Amino acid sequence: MRKNIDGVLYSLNYQYPAAINIDPVEKKPLYHFLPGTKTFSFGCAGCNLKCSFCQNCTISQVLPDEIETEQCTSEELVKAAIHKKCESISFTYSEPTIFYETMIETAELAHKYGLKTIMVSNGFINREPLEKLLPFIDAANIDIKGFTEEFYRKYTGASLAPVLETLKTMKKAAVHIEITNLIIPKANDSKEEIDDLIKWVRDNLGSDTPLHFSRFFPQYKLTDRTATPPQTIITACERASSLGLKFVYAGNMESIWTKK
Repeated sequence: MRKNIDGVLYSLNYQYPAAINIDPVEKKPLYHFLPGTKTFSFGCAGCNLKCSFCQNCTISQVLPDEIETEQCTSEELVKAAIHKKCESISFTYSEPTIFYETMIETAELAHKYGLKTIMVSNGFINREPLEKLLPFIDAANIDIKGFTEEFYRKYTGASLAPVLETLKTMKKAAVHIEITNLIIPKANDSKEEIDDLIKWVRDNLGSDTPLHFSRFFPQYKLTDRTATPPQTIITACERASSLGLKFVYAGNMESIWTKK
């Protein structure tokens, strides 16, 4: 997503959204931030991870000139959000850190117009640009892909440790945080790994941090296994509740799990 042209590094997706839509904020998913409202959502091409199970690979795993995009300035995006009577703007669909310049400019402008801002991210970002961004971010859903370095290396090409540091930095900056974990059979679905994730969230982010467990469905390059059994999600939710998390949710399921 970046190119060195005559010694200057350029962002190739700057202000060129690949997807724009108006979503319920619960779709991010955020259940404890502006519930019942609409959020103006957009994302640009590219990602800094290569998840073999990516559900947005047609946007995230392509170059900007390989898909249809249309130039939109930050001011146009913010004014569109206001026109559509949205209460927030979400940087989502692909990975917002890969269109960092567009995100931070739009977020700063959104605050000037009284809009809240939401970052839906894998959390894989260096501390310095993160700290520069956070004054303009109100809420975030961070996807913890798994809870071992081995999983991250094999399935995403990245590392777990920076993601956990991002979450602690966001917590310190008083950003509203919710966590998503996609449970994949024979990859990150062991009881030990799920327990470790739950305990880390509880001990580092607080027991009132919402945690969303989601079902995996075969897609992109990971088609050698079946969808996550609903019971796996239910068991994870029950375990999170028993270990002290107050707000636990089941995603990608017809039925809704509720705490007994």
